[in-house]
Amino acid sequence: MRIDRNIRVLGIDDSPKGSGGKVLVAGVVCRGGIIEGVLSTHTSFDGDDGTRKTIAMLERSRFAEQVKAVMLNSVMLGGLNVVDIGKVSERLGVPVIAATRRLPRMEKVKKAISHVKNGRSKLRRLAAAGESAAFDVNGTTRFAQFAGASKEEVQGIFDAVGLEPVRLAHIIASGIVTGESKGRL
Repeated sequence: MRIDRNIRVLGIDDSPKGSGGKVLVAGVVCRGGIIEGVLSTHTSFDGDDGTRKTIAMLERSRFAEQVKAVMLNSVMLGGLNVVDIGKVSERLGVPVIAATRRLPRMEKVKKAISHVKNGRSKLRRLAAAGESAAFDVNGTTRFAQFAGASKEEVQGIFDAVGLEPVRLAHIIASGIVTGESKGRL
């Protein structure tokens, strides 16, 4: 499906763990390869506020009516803080895509989640996100869970913007917290 290359996408990624159990979450609004704005919030490391904080970050911004898709770097922010991508999509009225470089090792993830507070509710949110599907993103296979769009529409969004909004959010979040950006998307 062809998506306009000027679609406004909010890319979201978290920083390494900060002090006091809080994690910086950066959001970058991109349109046509241009950064139009930067948003931020904090979530609790391994907490349960990722869904609420993701929604609030966009709703309180001037970009709320303009963003046509949200793209996260996985369904988890701040360690094992699982975002309910279906709820985010429904509340914001836009597709939500949780992209990863590799296919998640779900058994390992489920085991880790089972050892943290509210593990059962996190596992339900994880299951609700669905299985990861493979996508071609600029000639490279990436994986994503998604809500509020068909697989064809998600591929169209990747064709239009790639992973640039999430990559920029990653650079900003890690650079602010560690003093220098590092790591790959």
